[in-house]
Amino acid sequence: MTCINVLDEKVKKFLFDLHTQWLDLMSSTSSSFQMGELVADKHVRYILMTEKKKESFDSVMMDHLRMNGAYWGLTTLALFEKLSSVSLDEVVSWLMTCQHESGGFAGNTGHDPHVLYTLISAVQILALFDKLDILDVGKVSSYIAGLQNEDGSFSGDMWGEIDTRFSYISICCLSILKCLDKSNVKKAVDYIVSCKNRDGGFGCTPGAESHAAQIFRCVGALAITGSLHHVDKDLLGWWLCERQVKSGGRDVIMGFVSGFLMGLKKNVHLDSFS
Repeated sequence: MTCINVLDEKVKKFLFDLHTQWLDLMSSTSSSFQMGELVADKHVRYILMTEKKKESFDSVMMDHLRMNGAYWGLTTLALFEKLSSVSLDEVVSWLMTCQHESGGFAGNTGHDPHVLYTLISAVQILALFDKLDILDVGKVSSYIAGLQNEDGSFSGDMWGEIDTRFSYISICCLSILKCLDKSNVKKAVDYIVSCKNRDGGFGCTPGAESHAAQIFRCVGALAITGSLHHVDKDLLGWWLCERQVKSGGRDVIMGFVSGFLMGLKKNVHLDSFS
């Protein structure tokens, strides 16, 4: 065995021991963990304060992502029933400056359009404010449908990146706009199914590893199109269960994704959520 191989084995053992210790620590602390009260007012103040700091370094560095920040902030305010704390007219007026002639929306004024900002932010923000009627639905839906490729996949923008998250976003947006028939639904479903792996999960492209976030998107798209029969619910259910750690949870995002999927597939009993 070479020196490099010996070093590799030592590193692997160190990382394995470190991971085991962390799992033991999480397991020992989870039983005594008490859920604190959600301080809603502080969350609301933080969101409103962040929106006002447009000249800060962090804000400037994330200028191209402002649409996403607006979506997450506004949906949080809506959950807290504090949406009235922002000006509807100001938000909608700014949002519409982000739309391009193509029909797509950008992450902020002066940036390139992308399906991510078109659905995950712009369309859903307008739906949140019950303002979908101001959209030129034909233009927006044509922009999205025009990004579908011959194999059924969707590109995120004019530069051609392909990912199953774009398939979900496009299908979801067209469904909200009641224009799903503008796309080739059969080809879209066939492409998503081609991204299914032997473990029951889905990847971002055919042959890519399974990931809970991609599974969320693929199962979501299949649900919208009435194609859930392509999902092996038992195999996928166990894949999701095996992502749970000894402490009982997952990281926040994966916990949300996995919990949603287990509920969607009516297999919650397989998972030991506490």
